Amino acid sequence: MPRFIGRSVRTAFVWFFFGAGMFLSAQTNLPYALELDDPAAGDQDDMCIWIHPQPAQSTIIASDKGSDKVIVYDLQGNTLQIIPLPSASRNIDVRYNFPLSGQPVDIVGFGMDVNQILFYTVDPATRELNPAGSFSSQLDDVYGFALYHSPFDGKYYAMVSNNSGSGQIEQWELVDNGNGAIAGIHKRTWTNGAGGLTEGLVADDETGKFYAASEDHAIYKYDADPLDPTPSPTLVASVGQNGLSADIEGITIYYAANGEGYLIASSQGSDDFIIYQRKPPHNYVMTFTVQSANGTDGIDVTNVNLGGVFSGGLFLAHDGSRILGAKFADTGLPPDTAYWNPRSGGISGASTVTFAAIGDYGEDNEPEQAVADLIDMLEVDFIITTGDNSYGNDFDQRVGQYYSNYIGNYQGNYGSGSPVNRFFPSLGNHDNLTNYLAFFTLPGENIPTSNTSANERYYDFIRGPVHFFAINSCTDEPDGISSASAQAQWLQAQLAASNAPWKIVHLHHPPYSSGKDEEIMCWPFEDWGASAVLAGHHHSYQRIHRDDNGDGAILPYFVTGLGGADINNFSTPTAPGTMFQYNADYGTMLIFASEDSITFQFYSITNGGSLIDSFTMAKFSVLVKAKVFLEGPFVSNSMSTYLSNAGLLPLGQPFNAAPWNYSGTESVSSVPDGVVDWVLIKLRSAASAASEVAARAAFLKNDGTLMDIDGGSGARFPGLTPGNYYLVICHRNHLAIMSNSAQALDASGALYDFTTAQEQAYGFNPMKELAGGIFGMIAGDGNADGEINDVDKDAIWRFQNGTAYHYSKFADFNFDGGIDVLDMNLKWRPNLNRSTQVP
Repeated sequence: MPRFIGRSVRTAFVWFFFGAGMFLSAQTNLPYALELDDPAAGDQDDMCIWIHPQPAQSTIIASDKGSDKVIVYDLQGNTLQIIPLPSASRNIDVRYNFPLSGQPVDIVGFGMDVNQILFYTVDPATRELNPAGSFSSQLDDVYGFALYHSPFDGKYYAMVSNNSGSGQIEQWELVDNGNGAIAGIHKRTWTNGAGGLTEGLVADDETGKFYAASEDHAIYKYDADPLDPTPSPTLVASVGQNGLSADIEGITIYYAANGEGYLIASSQGSDDFIIYQRKPPHNYVMTFTVQSANGTDGIDVTNVNLGGVFSGGLFLAHDGSRILGAKFADTGLPPDTAYWNPRSGGISGASTVTFAAIGDYGEDNEPEQAVADLIDMLEVDFIITTGDNSYGNDFDQRVGQYYSNYIGNYQGNYGSGSPVNRFFPSLGNHDNLTNYLAFFTLPGENIPTSNTSANERYYDFIRGPVHFFAINSCTDEPDGISSASAQAQWLQAQLAASNAPWKIVHLHHPPYSSGKDEEIMCWPFEDWGASAVLAGHHHSYQRIHRDDNGDGAILPYFVTGLGGADINNFSTPTAPGTMFQYNADYGTMLIFASEDSITFQFYSITNGGSLIDSFTMAKFSVLVKAKVFLEGPFVSNSMSTYLSNAGLLPLGQPFNAAPWNYSGTESVSSVPDGVVDWVLIKLRSAASAASEVAARAAFLKNDGTLMDIDGGSGARFPGLTPGNYYLVICHRNHLAIMSNSAQALDASGALYDFTTAQEQAYGFNPMKELAGGIFGMIAGDGNADGEINDVDKDAIWRFQNGTAYHYSKFADFNFDGGIDVLDMNLKWRPNLNRSTQVP
């Protein structure tokens, strides 16, 4: 009896603060939009969402332990299939592209109240299930169940727990038995946490983590690949914290880009659902309920756009004989329907990667251990290094002891290593070459590579959307380190041949640094096509932006050398293009890369992990280059930089309050030379000049041109598709102006010059002639409401006149660092009754 229900959503918003960021969370009672309640249903205890190649044709597969059935529904609530079972079914899960009889098939698995694990395949044409084998568990009564597809070796696994209260969990590798059926190979058995009844299980196919809920105690996390026969738990959330109540039942994962998303738990004791951040340390986000849902066991969620009412994703909850479906978007959390599709997830279709970059670490000391612990907490896919991997000959003691779980073909004394290599070093001057080559196998078996270097001193490999090039900067490199060397020719050719969205070069000695004098290998990386260059050697973190070919695009250079060796001081002056530097504590870079963007972060070990710096580049972007003068500081075809020179400009963008209410995070550690003030650039749709598409704050230089916060020419809008846009320039006390027509904007950034004619701006007399044939924005709008009137004099200038200067006092119309009669008589009075022409 399918029913679609429409109800209002009641929401109370609250603010939560996580580290340096601020998140809007919501306590929400979600209406259910779908009710699944076939007349044959008894207790539909758990369910899974199968994603059809055409998502609107997806199905919901329910495990009914009350009637000993599996029931298949479509998204309209119609019953498609009922499968009788010999005994009660337990939890259920689905995975895609399992190799069976030489063909990729979608599989559904579930446990039984005896010791059986059953499998079915899904027929995409009929959406019905067909038997695909079974095998016996070593547990007496299979209770919890989850499937896992490893992103590291591509294998499929089943995890099961028992119903005895001991908390035992088994892991089985799934294989084709050669006769068209699925069989299992036992890999390990361990106890969840300190024991206790465990039912809720879920695996993260992107991060390689596995979560298990001990009903009366806590949610724990483990490495999902069976490398450790008795893995130690990592605590995610405890009963009694943030409203999590015993007993904890179903748990599920909502995937989003860059490792974001949510871990959701059914808190049956309080009849609600708790959301945690998917990214460690798994901070609490919010609590919500689903109307009428009580005593919920199983839950499931998908971020996939299923069309119709579930275009923003679907959340499912058990409610006795029923399953209730709610729109995930009703939680108030931002949906991400574009990123993750489970049909293409995993090793064969990884569209994103998360990795760490460390250098100068191999000291076998407490800082190295702290950095290794931090990397484990950040749950990276793999690690690259910038050299000095071992300050001594024993690589196993100085590397393997801390990172063996990432190293392929590992032959050391600290565990069994990784089934595929996930550790990609570059050579440093402290590394013994013979021991380095003996310890590592690079890039590793079955790792995609051009395999063109014919050595392991420098090499390349591909993970997801990134092509990596590890090069050797040590002076004894047989193939040389000059820009004309054989090594350089190899790099240039391979960068040119690569079609990867991102190309990262990592080496030991930094080409540019505010540290040691050894700036070598200053090769033309930008011209050769590199996206970023990472180095070490100086024991610090640095981010340096350069545009060596003058094309307006920035090539970031990073120094990441805080992996464990003694920390170095910085030299003065800082290297040209330095945007950020840090040496207060040890840490690691954390990089997220997708097809469209790449984010570089640095985390210190302080307080168990603190975000220090973050920088994002987008593959698709628009570069806005414009020339505009402000009347206030204008002097003889230029503008005064008095406020900047006197240290009176803020380091962060000033447009976060009314009337702009811009939420951008643009900031700098110091204001560059030649800056007049901040401006806010807005882009509007060519179809509607009043429809804002994007905004960004940038600096205005004394010659009238724009400068991005990274020091590049113009203002770049990451992620914005090139096209035709109206260009709007806003300032805190000048009237805003807009281009007279929509301009063709792309990544190259053609200059739009407002200063040459009144007609360059939209409307009637939108600017003022500042000198012969030179036009600029009109001063005197003290309250930034778009009009210059008596309010600007009486409510703004009069109260600020003669008071100590502060940037927030907008009545300094002439930019001389004081507020006096000159501002009123020379700037405000001549412009009285002028208004912006921006619609």
